[in-house]
Amino acid sequence: MSQANQLLDPPVSSSASSISPNSSASNQPSSLSPVIVGTSSATTNGSQLGSTRSATAMQTSCSIAGTSGGTGTFGVKTGLAQMLKGGVIMDVVNAEQARIAEEAGACAVMALERVPSDIRRDGGVARMSDPQMIKEIIDAVTIPVMAKARIGHFVEARILQAIGVDYIDESEVLTPADPEHHINKHSFKVPFVCGAKNLGEALRRISEGAAMIRTKGEAGTGNVVEAVRHERAVLADIRRAAVMSDEELYTFAKELSAPYHLLKEVARTKRLPVVNFAAGGIATRQTQHS
Repeated sequence: MSQANQLLDPPVSSSASSISPNSSASNQPSSLSPVIVGTSSATTNGSQLGSTRSATAMQTSCSIAGTSGGTGTFGVKTGLAQMLKGGVIMDVVNAEQARIAEEAGACAVMALERVPSDIRRDGGVARMSDPQMIKEIIDAVTIPVMAKARIGHFVEARILQAIGVDYIDESEVLTPADPEHHINKHSFKVPFVCGAKNLGEALRRISEGAAMIRTKGEAGTGNVVEAVRHERAVLADIRRAAVMSDEELYTFAKELSAPYHLLKEVARTKRLPVVNFAAGGIATRQTQHS
């Protein structure tokens, strides 16, 4: 499976707070849990990871591309995502944990008020994290900072863009605001990452403007099996498309409810047109404390 995501085992700091999709992690200020980044697009220089804040790179790229206004081009957004390939994104809930993640080699951090395991346990409505907390994390580190917005909640996405996050995750971990209609991501200058269980979902999110795709998995469980299942489903559909004629691709696009032009590009290149992450149930070991 040559195009499968590479699962990395990041260093674990015994002084970090628990940021794990692990149901037993909520009261253990001990370790960080990653979202693992894949490598489904063109190659990139690993030395770029963490070298500058992604926002600075975005401003420079948008200026060069002539898009310094309210939106950035899709090419600029997907190019920024290339800097994260082969790295690890850590969930953090405060500035101290963000600094620990950066020192441990994380290529980016995901700012959260509650880790996925706590969200699953507590139930109720899960919303965007406190902007003040996100801002503190942004000020504390030099690596890119991501934050989650509810599916379909474009106002939360606008708030996150205004406070200066580098990437927005339109996340199914939070309570959807509109499960049928996702955010029009083309109208934002900040790149979006979205979850997908199969090729059809991935291509629909890309057509909406997602610059990165991740497997959905089962966040908050510590069980990686669903992430593996979703990644294999995407790769299997790509292999099917790669051997189809144009006529067959039309039919396959209908089956997937996916745009034909994107499916044709996938069949030609034998990969997704954006960076692909592995996520959902991927966690570091937990260090127990009395």
